[in-house]
Amino acid sequence: MSRLLLWLSGVDLEVLKRCPSERNKFIGVGGAVLTTAVLAATACTLTLSNFIGIPWTIALPVGLLWGLAIMNLDRW
Repeated sequence: MSRLLLWLSGVDLEVLKRCPSERNKFIGVGGAVLTTAVLAATACTLTLSNFIGIPWTIALPVGLLWGLAIMNLDRW
């Protein structure tokens, strides 16, 4: 799990090897990116389904794509 969070943080692993004390900081950044993406996907899916009336079969893939887009932007 920590490798995923480090990847999401965008840290350069070679640089991190030189500064191992910063590892927890970048794991936290990755966790924040993941949390934001999950909340964005959930909010988009629920909004499309409950308030706009789009069927779940369409709202869920759109919501997941929105979450991926937010994750990509945050990671950048």
